[in-house]
Amino acid sequence: MAANESHCPICNTNYSPLEVDYCPTCGWLLTNYPVVLGEIPKIFQQRLQEQLKWAKKLWQSHIEQLKAKFQELTSTQTELAESNSKLLSVEQEKAATESKLNKSLQEQASFKQQLRLVKAEKMELEEKLNQVLQELQPFYQPNGTEDLPAVGTLKNQLSNMELLLQLSRKLLNHWLPELNSNLAQEIYQIQDEIKAVQDIHHIIESPSTISSNEQLITLKTIMNILADQTPKSVDKIVNTLEEANFEDVITRVDALLFVRWKLKSEGIIKRDSQGDTLL
Repeated sequence: MAANESHCPICNTNYSPLEVDYCPTCGWLLTNYPVVLGEIPKIFQQRLQEQLKWAKKLWQSHIEQLKAKFQELTSTQTELAESNSKLLSVEQEKAATESKLNKSLQEQASFKQQLRLVKAEKMELEEKLNQVLQELQPFYQPNGTEDLPAVGTLKNQLSNMELLLQLSRKLLNHWLPELNSNLAQEIYQIQDEIKAVQDIHHIIESPSTISSNEQLITLKTIMNILADQTPKSVDKIVNTLEEANFEDVITRVDALLFVRWKLKSEGIIKRDSQGDTLL
């Protein structure tokens, strides 16, 4: 400290007596008293000392409060940073989930569209064949050994369509056990079965979301599985799903795909261990 500087008796801040009258830090009045204290009455000296003690105590209390507030602020900033980090992670996970769900919906829509096109083309060919056969009936010779050219062409097309449907059914039959197994694992992992039953019941009570009787049967089957109080296992759930009898494997797979997508979109079942590779 320079020779012409003094320090505040309250907060110990350095100052120049010739430049300031009040402490720039705590605001204390920096009054210059005579050098010889004997000139100041004792009662004023005592009051001055009491004022100094009180002011120092008040200043220390103020400093402690500021320190506490600073620590609280630092802690809050740390918590805020952690919260922002968690929020960013959740938003990224949400974006990834939405991307997978959109991809799954597109795959399901594409598969259904292919099935509809195959069925529509088959029906169209059958209608053409019947129409041509009716028109050529007067000229058709039952004892002949050769088919008429137009009829033969239509029969070949119809035969190719039948082969395509047979191949599709074989592929779906091969895929069906894996689809049942994945759905069974997701059902087995449901934690709140009572809420899941209530949510599925709400879906069933909203018929606008269900487009076939097979979808309704599958939803009721899963609801009964969850409502059953006996111990569950993945194999037992698979067996119950397989017991649902459908006339055609195409309608069966279509119902399972729809129900699996619906339960996931409603948050009733979670992603499987393979990352939703099927739906």
